Amino acid sequence: LAMHSSRYYGALAKKKEIKINAGRALEELEAGTVRESAWAEALVLANGDERRAKLEYLKIRAKNG
Repeated sequence: LAMHSSRYYGALAKKKEIKINAGRALEELEAGTVRESAWAEALVLANGDERRAKLEYLKIRAKNG
C-alpha cells in the first residue's frame, strides 16, 4: 500500500510541476523573454510556423522545466 501511495503522490507532484512550468513558459512568451534553445527547438518542430512554435514551446518548457 505504501508503494502505491508514494507513486500516486509522486505522479501528483510531477503533474503540479508541469503546470507550474507551463505557466512560466506562457509568461515568457507573453513577455518576449523565451529561452533561446527551447524556442529554436520549437521553431524546428513547427517547421518555422511561429503560431505552432508557441504551442511547441509550451510543451517543451512544461516537460523540461
